[in-house]
Amino acid sequence: MSELDPMEMRKISNRVAPSLEMEDVIVSMLGLDTIKCPQCRKRFDSVEEMEDHRKVHMTTYFCDECHKSFTTQGGYWKHMKTHTDERSFVCNICNKSFTQQANLQRHQLVHTGQKPYQCTICQKSFSQNANAQKHMLLHTGKKPFRCGVCDKAFAQQANLQKHERIHTGDKPYTCHICNKNYTQLANMQKHLIVHSKIGAKHSNFQIHKGHHCATRC
Repeated sequence: MSELDPMEMRKISNRVAPSLEMEDVIVSMLGLDTIKCPQCRKRFDSVEEMEDHRKVHMTTYFCDECHKSFTTQGGYWKHMKTHTDERSFVCNICNKSFTQQANLQRHQLVHTGQKPYQCTICQKSFSQNANAQKHMLLHTGKKPFRCGVCDKAFAQQANLQKHERIHTGDKPYTCHICNKNYTQLANMQKHLIVHSKIGAKHSNFQIHKGHHCATRC
């Protein structure tokens, strides 16, 4: 087998992403005198350039609010928005705002109707990956969320939180018409139907009453 000339080897190294061992072989055959960063494998022509580059790995940005640290300034500023509540990314459909663009993009799936995350068992689709993961627990039969009072277990944390209101007596959902409180949102929504029916009957009564008045007059 004939040996490849350095120019051909350089073309190969530019076309493929070699393994660690193959990369070293190619660099050696090309006769390149380079210095490799021990943390990210990036190569430099001199020790000075490599040491200057390593500052990227050593630089740390600390959050004064929660003491979380970041290696990049971009990651640090993105995190800081969670404390300042700066919401510069706004949905052009409903005007809901978000601190990060990724969160806005996930939200917009609600409007587009796209559901890119699919259950591999029943093929049910979801707009959010987190919801798909929660759904998958229903198929596994796992119930990792357990009530600390009655030991009842649930597949999803949200269902556990709903259940715990039975023990705490917490009723966070309030009817805006009669101020009656409910532990579950679904129960309050059912209750609101009662008001809508009463309102419809009252409206029909007024129309009927007005009709008789007009007839007599």
